[in-house]
Amino acid sequence: MLEDAHRAMTETAVAGDPFAFGEANARFHGLIMEASGNGTLLDIWRRLDVRSRATVNIIRMGRDLKAIAQSHLPILRAIASGRPEAARRAARAHILGYRPKVTPAERRDDTP
Repeated sequence: MLEDAHRAMTETAVAGDPFAFGEANARFHGLIMEASGNGTLLDIWRRLDVRSRATVNIIRMGRDLKAIAQSHLPILRAIASGRPEAARRAARAHILGYRPKVTPAERRDDTP
């Protein structure tokens, strides 16, 4: 199932469809949340509406869909090989690699 979600992500990336990509991306990550067996985590995941947020960020930031799809491969491979620590490291690297970059001019400084 995770492989199918990744395949869909790759196909929508090649097609250049950010909306379908957002759906496939959310499915990929949602499957991981479901597999965790952590009901609280899954509930929070669902409430965050990650699909919409990711799609907006992809469009707004002009992200390379193919590169994003490719960045999921280490996670997929680590999970498939049964190495949870490697999967955790890969997921962390993936998330940190696609954080929106905030320039100093965009930072809000509330200090007097």
